[in-house]
Amino acid sequence: MTSPEPDSDDQRQPTLIDPARALTEAPVRQEPRGPHLHQPVTAGLVIADRYELRDRLGVGATAEVWTGLDRQLDRLVAVKLLLPDWRGHSDAAERFRREGRMTAKLQHHGIVSVLDAGLEPDGTAFHVMELVHGESLADAIDRRGRFAPQEVVDLGVAVLDALAHAHAAGLVHRDVKPGNILLDGRDGTPKLTDFGVAKVEHGDRDLTSTGMIIGTAAYLAPEQATGEPLDGRADQYALGCVLFECLTGQRAFDGTTPVQIAGARIGVQIRPSDRDPSVPPGLDAVIARSMAPEPAGRFPTAEAMAEALRTSLDEAAAHQATAAMPSLQPAPDQPIPPQRPATPVPHHAPDPQPASAAPSTGRRRGGRSVLAIVASAVLLAVAGLLAIGLAGGDDPATGGDETEDSGGAASGDPVAVAGASGFDPQGDGGEHDEDAALLLDGDPSTAWQTEGYNSASFGNLKSGVGVTLQLAEPTDLSAVRLFGITPGVTAEVRVSGDRPSSLEDTTLVGTAEGGGDVEVALEGADGVGWVTVWIVPPLPSDGGRHRASIGEVQLLR
Repeated sequence: MTSPEPDSDDQRQPTLIDPARALTEAPVRQEPRGPHLHQPVTAGLVIADRYELRDRLGVGATAEVWTGLDRQLDRLVAVKLLLPDWRGHSDAAERFRREGRMTAKLQHHGIVSVLDAGLEPDGTAFHVMELVHGESLADAIDRRGRFAPQEVVDLGVAVLDALAHAHAAGLVHRDVKPGNILLDGRDGTPKLTDFGVAKVEHGDRDLTSTGMIIGTAAYLAPEQATGEPLDGRADQYALGCVLFECLTGQRAFDGTTPVQIAGARIGVQIRPSDRDPSVPPGLDAVIARSMAPEPAGRFPTAEAMAEALRTSLDEAAAHQATAAMPSLQPAPDQPIPPQRPATPVPHHAPDPQPASAAPSTGRRRGGRSVLAIVASAVLLAVAGLLAIGLAGGDDPATGGDETEDSGGAASGDPVAVAGASGFDPQGDGGEHDEDAALLLDGDPSTAWQTEGYNSASFGNLKSGVGVTLQLAEPTDLSAVRLFGITPGVTAEVRVSGDRPSSLEDTTLVGTAEGGGDVEVALEGADGVGWVTVWIVPPLPSDGGRHRASIGEVQLLR
């Protein structure tokens, strides 16, 4: 079998592809390091006295894949072999064996089937899988540039169906990416592969070192990048990144290193229309919700996301999504890779700048700062753990020369927000911190709210409570939009250069009164680093307690 010439992507014909890529997309290593006492892997080698190796399809960080002939059934299969370097690594070997066991239990038309597995006398672990004739989604994106909206919907629904099956079995894939989605050459049906880093949600030992980041940098969920507990919503975020890329021809987050790429998404909400305003509104809203920074802001299940995708191109659904959702905060300026070949469309991406994580003073659930997160990831990289954990996929593009600023964004444009947290300086310091991220998830129906108080005056114990938002960089603000604010609430808009520790650290620049959706013009809000929305008495009653809520906050330059 021969591969197409590197410069003939537009003429590429479907080829036999790797049905279960290695754990990362590290550069291909042609020969293992150092001497090993094992049988050389070459064409003609017979595995388990049954599978005759034919052509090597590819080599990854921990495994290589060959086409093979099943001599008993006279059919072609794919044979995945653990590389010699990893045969003495107990966790890597166990992870490889567990991949076979896990995938064999997942009988689904959208998941590549494992047919056999075993261990040769020389220590060579192997899996035998169905051989998919076609190409990976990564190859298809490289070849085509971008996909039509209906194709993106169909792809997403099919992959979500496979993910729902895995989640029902208690598995989180943890590495959903274009390279792990195979397109059958006969009808284009997507098939999910590579459960090598999948994790059982409950009751299974995670075969990773403490603090190790598992997955591929460009598609990691924020909680995955910070080493927090995961559930199926992490796969939903990764698929959102995949659909974003299919729709726009660009990765949602990019940079020059895996650590930089992973850190760029912390506390950031992004949507496809930030790159291409022509994206259908309903589809734009679904992908944006799947990529909410906090899991609570995403769809509750893969099935729920699939259902939303199915109707995302309907005129009524598009109208509802547009009416319900404010414009989401764009990601902080970062390198934008050159757009893959496609029909030209209006493009209003920000001028390229180095990708960066949120400033270290930002609070997230669990109290971990982004600086600490990125520092930990750097230490892991230096220690060599990223070789079997965090991977950046293909060499990231820098998108051209870097510039020092965004080139003068228009007045009234949304401003990037790095994160949000509750603010109660006259009480215990926080106010429903765990829900503050809902103010930035693009869905006004998910709201942050105050605690419930016995009186409209906070029990005469404090002058108010609120929430603080950290900007991605100091910015001159012209207005703040509040969506879904409780009727009868008065909210002061206060600003500061640094994170406030008391109300005295802030300056009053505007006031919102009433309820519903309110836009507040600001006076003197220059060089703002933090915005505080401060709820003052009287608090409305919900029939038993006094409280206020806000569905979404948007800052305008």
